[in-house]
Amino acid sequence: MSCEALESFEFLLYEVRQPVTEVSYAGSVLASTFDFETPFTGGTMTWLDMDGAELAVGEEPDPTNNPGYWTAVLPPETEFVLRVDGGEGYYPAVARGLSPAGNGLWFTGALFGWPAELTDPYFVDTALQLGVTLEPLVDGQVAYLWGAVHPDSIDVFEGGRLTVIDGDGEEAPVSAWIVDESGVFVPTDVPPADYFLAYNLAPGDVTVLYDGDDDTIETLYPDVQGGDVVTPWFYYVAP
Repeated sequence: MSCEALESFEFLLYEVRQPVTEVSYAGSVLASTFDFETPFTGGTMTWLDMDGAELAVGEEPDPTNNPGYWTAVLPPETEFVLRVDGGEGYYPAVARGLSPAGNGLWFTGALFGWPAELTDPYFVDTALQLGVTLEPLVDGQVAYLWGAVHPDSIDVFEGGRLTVIDGDGEEAPVSAWIVDESGVFVPTDVPPADYFLAYNLAPGDVTVLYDGDDDTIETLYPDVQGGDVVTPWFYYVAP
């Protein structure tokens, strides 16, 4: 076959794909982090970009037969802020993430809401242990933060390396906690640690900083609203 003939068939030898401009992102959402039985249904899920522009509004395609299963269409590989709001009786959860490069699923348990009647006792008890006077979330003047340490980081996470800066640019009291065998939260500055909490955050841009061995891990939660619970879940630091 001549070179000219080969060139005429060359377009058949290669697969040409158009760049992906949107991806489907879906999965089950829980009403709370306290159990894996109750679905998050009937609320809202809103994806925003880092400047606060709306990327997508989640849909619950079949709340009757498959409650708590949500879908969204997002631009690929895009940083987002997600607000999971159950409405009355809930505090909005504010999470950070990165959309997948192709159609993808999130793990059950990764996304959830914060029902007030289940959430309040933990904040009240831990604040009491620290001697912190809580400003109520229901007043809409402050936000709280509840983070969960990634399972691979629990044994190395040091609460003393953690800093939270609130919307006023002030350093907020933050504490790390280990859950003992009886289920009681015990404050700790040394590993291991299961959770970290911060209270009475001024609304605005909230930044979580961890002073790692190699560099500082910095995560921004822009435009946090009064009444929100900032939710750094599966927070990872290198062993």
